[in-house]
Amino acid sequence: MKLIAGLFLFAYLAAAQGTDAVLTGSVLDSSGAVVPQASVTALNLNTGIAMREISNDSGVYLFPVLPPGDYTITAERTGFKRFQLERLTLRTGDHVEQNLNLQVGGSAETVEVVANSDSVNYLNSTIGGELSKTRISDLPVASRNAMDLVLSQAGVVGTNFNGARNDMLNISLDHANILDNFITESLSTTQIFTSVDRIEEIHVVTSPADAEYGRGSGQVQLISKSGTNQFHGSGFDNIHNTDLNANSWSNNRNGLKRNTIVENDAGGSLGGPIRKNKTFFFGLFEANINHTKSTVTSTTLTPQASQGIFRFYPGVQDGNANANNPTVDLNGNPVAPRGATGPLQSVSLFGLDPSRPAADPTGIVAKNLGLLPLPNNYLAAGDGLNTAAYVWRRVSPDDIYSYTFRGDHNFNERHRLSVTYSHDTETDPNGFDGQSFPGVTPGQYTDWGTTGSIQLVSTLRANLVNEIYGSVARNSVQFHAPWTAPGQSQASVLPSLNNVSYLLGLGSEVTSPYSASSSEDPQGRLQSTFVYGEKVTWLHGKHAIKAGAEFRNVISNSFVSFWGVPRLNLGTPTSISTTAINGINGIGANSTQANNILSTLAGAVQSEEQYYFSPGGANPQWVPGENAQHTWHNHEWGTFIQDDIKLASNFTLHAGMRWDYYGVPWEGDGRLGTIVGGSQTLFGISGTTFASEFQPGVENLNNLTTLQLIGKDSPHPNVQPWSAQYHNFAPVVGFTWALPWLGKDKTTFRAGYGIAYERFTQVLFDQLYGYSAPGLSQLENYTLTTYQNLATAILPVATGLPPLATVPINDNNSTGQTILAADSGLKQPYVQNWNASLGREIVRGLLLDVRFVGSKGTKLLRGTNINENNIFENGILNAFQTTEAGGNSPLLNQIFNGLNVPGVGVVNGSTITGSQAMRTNSTLYAYLLNNNVGGFANFIGYNTFVTGIRGGLLKNAGLPANFVVVNPQFGSDYLIGNFSNSTYNSLQIEVNKRFSHGFQVQGSYVRSKALGDYDGTSQSETANFITLRNEHLDKRLLSYDEPNVLRTSGIWEMPFGPQKAILGSSHGVIAHLVEKWTTSVVFYKTSGAPTTFSTSDGQTLNTNTSTPTATALGALPSGSVYKSGNNVLYYTGLTQVVDPSARLLPSNLQSLSSLLSINSASGSPLLVNPVAGQLGTLNPTAIRGLGSFTLNLQLSKPVVLNREHNIIMIFRADATNLLNKPIWGTPSLNIDSTSFGQITSANGNRNVNLTLRVTF
Repeated sequence: MKLIAGLFLFAYLAAAQGTDAVLTGSVLDSSGAVVPQASVTALNLNTGIAMREISNDSGVYLFPVLPPGDYTITAERTGFKRFQLERLTLRTGDHVEQNLNLQVGGSAETVEVVANSDSVNYLNSTIGGELSKTRISDLPVASRNAMDLVLSQAGVVGTNFNGARNDMLNISLDHANILDNFITESLSTTQIFTSVDRIEEIHVVTSPADAEYGRGSGQVQLISKSGTNQFHGSGFDNIHNTDLNANSWSNNRNGLKRNTIVENDAGGSLGGPIRKNKTFFFGLFEANINHTKSTVTSTTLTPQASQGIFRFYPGVQDGNANANNPTVDLNGNPVAPRGATGPLQSVSLFGLDPSRPAADPTGIVAKNLGLLPLPNNYLAAGDGLNTAAYVWRRVSPDDIYSYTFRGDHNFNERHRLSVTYSHDTETDPNGFDGQSFPGVTPGQYTDWGTTGSIQLVSTLRANLVNEIYGSVARNSVQFHAPWTAPGQSQASVLPSLNNVSYLLGLGSEVTSPYSASSSEDPQGRLQSTFVYGEKVTWLHGKHAIKAGAEFRNVISNSFVSFWGVPRLNLGTPTSISTTAINGINGIGANSTQANNILSTLAGAVQSEEQYYFSPGGANPQWVPGENAQHTWHNHEWGTFIQDDIKLASNFTLHAGMRWDYYGVPWEGDGRLGTIVGGSQTLFGISGTTFASEFQPGVENLNNLTTLQLIGKDSPHPNVQPWSAQYHNFAPVVGFTWALPWLGKDKTTFRAGYGIAYERFTQVLFDQLYGYSAPGLSQLENYTLTTYQNLATAILPVATGLPPLATVPINDNNSTGQTILAADSGLKQPYVQNWNASLGREIVRGLLLDVRFVGSKGTKLLRGTNINENNIFENGILNAFQTTEAGGNSPLLNQIFNGLNVPGVGVVNGSTITGSQAMRTNSTLYAYLLNNNVGGFANFIGYNTFVTGIRGGLLKNAGLPANFVVVNPQFGSDYLIGNFSNSTYNSLQIEVNKRFSHGFQVQGSYVRSKALGDYDGTSQSETANFITLRNEHLDKRLLSYDEPNVLRTSGIWEMPFGPQKAILGSSHGVIAHLVEKWTTSVVFYKTSGAPTTFSTSDGQTLNTNTSTPTATALGALPSGSVYKSGNNVLYYTGLTQVVDPSARLLPSNLQSLSSLLSINSASGSPLLVNPVAGQLGTLNPTAIRGLGSFTLNLQLSKPVVLNREHNIIMIFRADATNLLNKPIWGTPSLNIDSTSFGQITSANGNRNVNLTLRVTF
């Protein structure tokens, strides 16, 4: 019974991820022998609170939970002089080993020693760093977000800590988990704003080797400000406006003025005692009022094109003034380009195509185009002759209001209570679905966040301390579309047809007034995290044992309405012959744009899309206008036990074990839809494993993938998406050894190893089992097979199957449904962290730490589309190549037999062959133009071309349903599993001098390498393998691989004024003007991110490749930044020519190809497009982008207004990117782009903030 009770107690105890500091050590006499029963006192100099402990029989004392602050440490024992250690600074998360040395003598005598807060005693086997309140308040932070300073820590690249993925990060404030647990994407996705006036200290863990750290590999622990024995407060106003900033590079390039910024961040704080030495409070109010006018670039029609007049130069592709071979100047005037075979041509598009003879008869297109102003910029977008940019200033007010309260009460020296509360609200019109043109109704972003925590620390016995806490964090995020913004409706914003409102997509050549992208639909969430926990620390002999557990209840109520409003997308239907446009003399590769513009002007509807959602229930039905709403629940437990064994006065061994449980999610209303039979049924008619891939004809048509609702409160409550994981044990081991050589306590060697398990984000559940999966959601997508304009279109889009119905192989949905499911055998991913370091105090207060830090991610999440298009075993590649070479393919005769192909006729295999149809019909020959055999295979498998049903071409040919893909029921068939791994290794050198004598500096250099196959940045964790035929091709440098990173930050009280090195004898006005100036800097220099040379079409093998790479035929070029007129170029001496693959095309198609290649200065080919059936030879990270460096500066001057009450006015200026050095974007590396080799973006224009602060 005692054992059971003990296990229950351990399961209940909570693993606080300690934000307090730990102070321990041995009490020794002058000979080094231990001194038991010595009284050790820690006096907090800020609050006057004293904590007392007694050294045990091994001479070890332990303060397991000391609030961060400055302390005086005393040790007393009869027969010894009183030992007093002054000004020991403890920071958030510190674990300090400080031995106390008693000398024989009377207790009335005192030996005073000044603490060295930069000594190696602060080092332990967990790698991390601290951001003190001095650094937070004094370092330049233009955003006023304390989280920005986390980037100053060694091993941090963006949101990736020592090679771990961004969802391996845990952020807490006073024990409250403030990370947005729905998405966990970056340091900025916190539920409240972490203002520098809200945060006292930050503890950053980059490589944990402590069992107490769970729920992530990287840890950011924040402590809010608190009251002390003295009343302190401040009022501040931070000003950031247009006149203080440099213009952006892009504005300068386009001849535009600076973006308008009017920002005031004002507020005040007050803290102090309610009862001295007993009860303290702190309060903050902050209002960030930010009104900006930022540059927006949209694409519109030129006056000629809006009237149906298409302009081009024969023999070349149109290009704006920024193109490598422009056809217009900066003012839009036509300029004859190199290689043109004739003068400028102006051709009316109307009257050429009988299906699209004139402008849209309904006037709806004209009304929408009327919202598009005429172009005013021929550099930033478009082709210059027919489309160009409209550049304007968009107003975006963004107001944030923040409130914080903290109370601390000390019942006595054994019991301490802390309570915190913070609340933020934000309203940002144009922060979501922002206006594309003036006069268009904007969307809006709103959110609010609330966090609260309570903590009780009790010393139960001299060697036993208990800490219990609870917290709640809630965050509401709402994305309002223009028609759901306050005061608006669908009727007031959108056009309608048959009393159904819809979004009109104007086509690919211009910017639509209201985006038809699904990402612009209303969406939102309310996310809550409840945490309950307790931790005990027990000192027994040489053992400091801590144990605990933490329970977390994470709930997210989310909704999306993607495509809930129907879309009518203008474009060229596949049934319409484009011969009349393509046959315009000399139009060449410009024909695609001409067809697109004509379809827009004529109002030709290419496709209709609408998502239907069902609220579920016993008899689920599709409800028009219904959102996909889900309430996700997840329970998490974390328990640990660790023993820090002080084997010697200079050697401590750390050993522990952690167990994490991340519960299987459930949906609060039983609306978790997935497939019947587990993930193996994703392979459908073809089998149950990856061995079923690429076997056309090996099928069982009775094994269709079916759907059901599972989990709690569903019809199948005992069925789970994956099995619960109860084996997530994470051992940790490490040691800290103060080397006895080269000076006492001068050198420390430490090492550590630990495992951290990755939790699953709730947005992953939403992606897998919410709106993306068939069952209670269905996307009806129809690509029209006959010409329709807006007068003959039909709304609403008709629904097909009822909810939870089995998706057939053949239907009239032109794209097929997308299904996502997790591997039924899914395991919890984990990261192994290891480190070894040598720390040395060079001189007093200056610490050098040289360390090796590494990590390995194992069983990481990655999803892939198992419906990879097959082009080999089924003969599609051979048919494609035969047709490309001018021959006739029997397979294409079979596929198109008897079909009346638009613009060609009925294929009969003799007078009209399938290959002839492919070389003549513009829909079909577009695949030839781009070497797009993977896309052509997908077309054969899914398109409704001529037949009107999905898969109709295969059915017409009598070919097996799995001829192209493994599961033809679905257009995309994603399996998410433990398919990814990563490695990270680094050398890290850090120099640290904490603030003293008016100077502080931290500097680090990191040499590292991060390898893997996927970065973990997709919310659904889907990232297709390049090909399932060889998954090893995906190994690459990860996007956050920056091999050389140099960071420096420092604070300097300038030596001017009385009793200083400069003007030391000054007095009066001069003295007041020059004294007490403080400056600080932050300097970053980093390598560029890995990238590669790409092509415009990634479907030369399949449709999986998201980043198609070029084929290298010579040494890769090296580049450097230089200016050429108004352009910034990266490569010199290279020429862009028609790709060699164009010569493989039939003669009638060669001039239509838009594929390009890159030649060297000598004319030899360097980079070409891969031919059909091949992948590019380059790795996705074959080259590296441009590095960057940034220098930020802060300068401040205090002025004493009242010495008696210590009222001080502080004038301060913060400059970001002081040198105004452009941080260049990645050059255009797409060899098919007319802007290849150009740098078209840059960040980092200098920003200056001015702050006036009054403190007391």
